[in-house]
Amino acid sequence: GNNAVAAPAAGGGGISGLTPRDQPKTGPRYSDLPGLPAAKGTTNSTAPANPQQLSSANAAAQQAFGSLLNSLRNSGRIVSSREQKKLADVEKRIGELYQKLATGNGITSQCADVLTRLCAVLSTPQGPDLVTAKQLHLKLVTEDKGRVNLKWLTAVKQLLTFCSK
Repeated sequence: GNNAVAAPAAGGGGISGLTPRDQPKTGPRYSDLPGLPAAKGTTNSTAPANPQQLSSANAAAQQAFGSLLNSLRNSGRIVSSREQKKLADVEKRIGELYQKLATGNGITSQCADVLTRLCAVLSTPQGPDLVTAKQLHLKLVTEDKGRVNLKWLTAVKQLLTFCSK
């Protein structure tokens, strides 16, 4: 049991007894710094979506998810009763998404934009881009701070999982 305290790194100072790797990270996060340009095309993440955003997100969602659900149903890949129940649950939850998009309830401007992009990558002529879709889904989940969209986000995740099989 060597109880010697590590000497601070050259020019380090810091909290005694901790190596630089162990010291807590300090300083502002990039997102906290004032006056930095927002990423192109981003909007205030908490602002409610406007009617145009809701309308285009709704159209994109109905087209993309409707098409995926139909192809899954007709693919012959969903055979077990467990999978069929899961698919029925996904459909019900996606229905809740359509309702939210119709009313704007719980859908922020940023959520509508990301959802529209997600639907676009699922509707490419080359077939769904599942890698990008999963990244966009993760973005939606992490931005859903109040968990108000948990039900339909879960359904989208299950739908992407079905498509990956």
